[in-house]
Amino acid sequence: MTRAFCKSTLPDTGDFSRRSLLQSVAGLGALLALPGQFLPLLPGQAHAQEAGGTLELALPRPAQAFEPLRTADQATSPLIGTFGQYLGWVDQDYVLHPVLAKSWTPDEQAKSWTFDLRDDVTFNDGRKMTARDVAYTINLHADPANGSNALSVLKGQVDKNCASVVDDYKVRVDLLRPNGNFPYLLSSDNYNLIILPEGYQPGDFAKSFVATGPWVVTRSDANGITFTRRPDYWDSERTPSLGALNVTYIDSAQNRVIALKGGSIDALTWLSADDMLVLNGDQETVTYSFPSTYFRAIGMGSDKPPFNDKRVRKAVALLLDREMILQGALSGLGAVGNDTPFFPQYASSTNAQPQRVRDVTKARQLLAEAGYPDGFTVTLTTGGTTELEKAAQLIQAFLAEGGINVSLQIMDWATYYGDMKPGSSPFLDSEMTLLEFLSRSIPNVMLSAVYRTGGAYNMMRYSNNQLDEMIDLYISAADLDSQRSISTRIDEILAEEVPMIIPYTSHMNMAWRKNIHGLRMSPTAALELEKVTVTR
Repeated sequence: MTRAFCKSTLPDTGDFSRRSLLQSVAGLGALLALPGQFLPLLPGQAHAQEAGGTLELALPRPAQAFEPLRTADQATSPLIGTFGQYLGWVDQDYVLHPVLAKSWTPDEQAKSWTFDLRDDVTFNDGRKMTARDVAYTINLHADPANGSNALSVLKGQVDKNCASVVDDYKVRVDLLRPNGNFPYLLSSDNYNLIILPEGYQPGDFAKSFVATGPWVVTRSDANGITFTRRPDYWDSERTPSLGALNVTYIDSAQNRVIALKGGSIDALTWLSADDMLVLNGDQETVTYSFPSTYFRAIGMGSDKPPFNDKRVRKAVALLLDREMILQGALSGLGAVGNDTPFFPQYASSTNAQPQRVRDVTKARQLLAEAGYPDGFTVTLTTGGTTELEKAAQLIQAFLAEGGINVSLQIMDWATYYGDMKPGSSPFLDSEMTLLEFLSRSIPNVMLSAVYRTGGAYNMMRYSNNQLDEMIDLYISAADLDSQRSISTRIDEILAEEVPMIIPYTSHMNMAWRKNIHGLRMSPTAALELEKVTVTR
């Protein structure tokens, strides 16, 4: 099975079109199709297409209200990005394109960024979008008092008054520290940050559903939500052909697949590897999978024995057969990880570190040196998905060969995450944990929130002053050469210290019925609907 990755360079202007895309996929993008499946039709192949029409989509029932600031679950987070719009959009190939902004420019230190906005954008209630709306939206998310989920990305980068109006169509954002990748933090990669009208109050979104996208909401209830194409959409070049998107909430993944196969649903996103296997060979559906930075992580509490000794952490990493875990948990629909958040999709990655492979003899030697010649007992805590349970069982078996006795504690997600605060969250408090981190287009969030001392998601309770310094240097670096040099040094530290194990990444999976054409999905699972058509 061939994997294809797309990389990019950081430009000097706001055009983040990433001109250095790899050509090895011959224009198809990062596409990976399962054997026996239909591929999307290539340009030039004709369809009898109908204008308008409705795309029927199924998603899990939302765990929270449809609210841009606080959305974080698998259903509403992609809906926010499908309905609303951002200053920039990160597409399926991890390419950042201007949308509501025309361009962006940093100062010499990359500590202040100026965004030039389009002057023809309107909200779906008829109001014209100006710099006042954009500055208001950014400051709304940046203010900790509003509880925005976007702070997982913005925290430490901005204060609550960071954005200011330069003129009607120009906004300046002043940062607390330099950030060479800052436009990504205001793009679809930070999925909460759709642009809202000035004066918006958190919690009011579902009252009127005001946004700049090509849709209005004509139905929203406990069973689903319907987006209907607005007649006054401002971007005539990118007006969707579809007349509507109808989303039905179906709790069970199995029932969502049954609905797709039966024809009551046209498309599914967030498919698991098991779902993909069920659909493999179905003559009425297309399965589509692309490489991503959606990864799984093993955190080891480094604040206490035995994981306060890096030899123990390294031994655990050496005991794992990553390829077997990937096959067993995901049926191979992913890639082996190398304990670094610098994935091949990132232009700043150098992949200079040799791939870590299983070495039981070396692992036992390290355990003996650390004072654990007979191993030790530990509890591995994880959330209750089929994939993570499979992965946890394989990890348990591999560590047993090094004398490490692992007991598994499987929780539902609500219990596992708790209130996301140390002392009351198994995610943050466990001695050893296994979880997933969603796909991101740059490594900044992982570096700041997970690896940095005191990071919001630092479930390892890990602290390393040298690593913190390198993270600060990386984030502030405005040119690609500097980022690559620093990322190489960070990889060296992580290879030696092993604060966290990244055994594998998964592909992003979706499926649709074969009469649907042109459907794509962003790395955060929002749908690209501009080119979707329906065959009669």
